[in-house]
Amino acid sequence: MSVISLCGNFAYAGVSAKFARRRDRHPRRSGERDRDPVRAENRERGGAPLQARVAARRGPFATKCYICVPAKNRAVPATRLEYLPPVMRNQTPLLSFRLGRELLAGLRTPSWTGSPWAAVSVAALAMLVGSACGRGSSGRTVIQNKGSDTLVNVAQAWAEEYAKVEPNTVIAVTGGGSGTGISAMINGTVDIANSSRQMKNEEIELAKKNGVEPIEHVVGYDALAVFVHEDNPLKEITIAQLASIYGEGGGVEKWSQLGITVPGCSSDEIVLVSRQNNSGTYAYFREAVLGKTIEYKLGSRDMHGSKDVVDLVEKTPCAIGYSGLAYATDKLAMPCVKKDDGAPCVAPTIATASDGSYPIARPLLMYTAGKPTGALEKYLTWVLSDTGQCIMQAKGYAPVKAVSCG
Repeated sequence: MSVISLCGNFAYAGVSAKFARRRDRHPRRSGERDRDPVRAENRERGGAPLQARVAARRGPFATKCYICVPAKNRAVPATRLEYLPPVMRNQTPLLSFRLGRELLAGLRTPSWTGSPWAAVSVAALAMLVGSACGRGSSGRTVIQNKGSDTLVNVAQAWAEEYAKVEPNTVIAVTGGGSGTGISAMINGTVDIANSSRQMKNEEIELAKKNGVEPIEHVVGYDALAVFVHEDNPLKEITIAQLASIYGEGGGVEKWSQLGITVPGCSSDEIVLVSRQNNSGTYAYFREAVLGKTIEYKLGSRDMHGSKDVVDLVEKTPCAIGYSGLAYATDKLAMPCVKKDDGAPCVAPTIATASDGSYPIARPLLMYTAGKPTGALEKYLTWVLSDTGQCIMQAKGYAPVKAVSCG
């Protein structure tokens, strides 16, 4: 349901209370203000519409909703809007919500006072929000799942299989990178953020400022494989060599420096294929290989997704790239990786990712805004069940526990 359908003629999509106040003080900055009969009427009545984001902070549906709230002569007490009455808890998955600080500040501003609108009761507000968030017109529950490109394939497989188990629950899966998913979870626009890295301290702090307590769920493990062209004779590589290839100030720039000649690579130049910086794979590779103090070299081809990395390395004899093991193809070669010169060389496999012996193994994560309940809790429990974990294994990832898959 859109903002307009929720708020009728009193909603203006994309206009925050702060911006609206500024525009009212400077009418010449907005020519359409005088032409809009609804706004003109509101000015004559001494008030103006407010648009507030109401974000679900509990329950399985942390999607954005917008609703019009009247401007009163005093601020709406936050306690009045903190919890839905018990009767509403059985009718909507939204167990709590709050008004943003910007709206509350707006309600205290004198320019917004004098509106004759009656206060919206908590129950009425709850019914409007409940009709807009979490459930489609058919009454089905929708869980929004966004983030890691590494996890997007298995997340889509989970969604398809879960639809057979719970046909009234729809899992809407999109990629975009771990950082994108985490930001969406913090902002309340998705229920689950998929991530191939842990949340950063600054992300956790921002979440708490927004009233979100992120909960981490480990749903599997992955081996971050090193990819080279299928004709590349490289059989093994150390973490130090990878750091010298990818890290700023590293001296390895030609294949001959590693003691090999690559067929089809007449320039001998190592073509670096990497990921964009919103990627969890990008962040984890830097942490595990380069270290927290070393930046990536300039000049790499930074790809949007893991599949893009694979496609470019397959077609480029001089290239080297990295991505999740699940994206490996028979047109690529994957050297084993050594922690140091004296360590054993370990190949990226499901088993070595699971037992942690592969040097660039990592957990795969889902984040929720608070402890999951209701439909969201049920879905995550299913993901960690034998059925869900067998799908994880079939997609080339290590399950979080030993499972017997038929």
